[in-house]
Amino acid sequence: MSEFSESENEDIIEEAWSVGRPALIPDKSRERYQNRKFLKSGATKKGVNTDEKSLLAYFVIRNEKLKAPGSLWAEYSMLKSTIFLHESIDISKFSMLIAFLKKKNVGYQPKKASVFTVEEIIKFLLEAPDDKFLVHKVGMMFGVAGACRREELYNLKIEDIEESDRIMIRSFVIINEPNEKVDHMDIQGVPE
Repeated sequence: MSEFSESENEDIIEEAWSVGRPALIPDKSRERYQNRKFLKSGATKKGVNTDEKSLLAYFVIRNEKLKAPGSLWAEYSMLKSTIFLHESIDISKFSMLIAFLKKKNVGYQPKKASVFTVEEIIKFLLEAPDDKFLVHKVGMMFGVAGACRREELYNLKIEDIEESDRIMIRSFVIINEPNEKVDHMDIQGVPE
């Protein structure tokens, strides 16, 4: 015999559902997902159906602005998650939309990003003039030695840097999010 009545069980399930549903979208992406242009365009709010025809029209228009097919696929992925979450519509079953995205992807060769070699990094750190490139050197050291993410470098403040020793060691703390772990990193300088 259950300790809750049927209506209490339904309330508990409904509350758990309302908490669990938003968890389907990653925290970092939630704002981006919820602010997609398709949703902002009002297509889902003004009585226009979220159907294959309207989504295909949306992607044809977006294709004019987004040149890389990978960008279309990224936007499709975000919309797929958002629409499924809010409207329980699985747009992955829209065969004409998928065919359109695949057709736009034919023959596309993504550009390979340039990557510095270890020798190039060392040469830059030792030979580039400090009066011009000091900020770049510090950013490179934090990024490479500390394996910092782009947003961690962007959010780094002077107050985050603690000088332990004038010549040899510089430490700083990266606090990613309020509930996440705190990373410590030491950068050892080359004594002059």
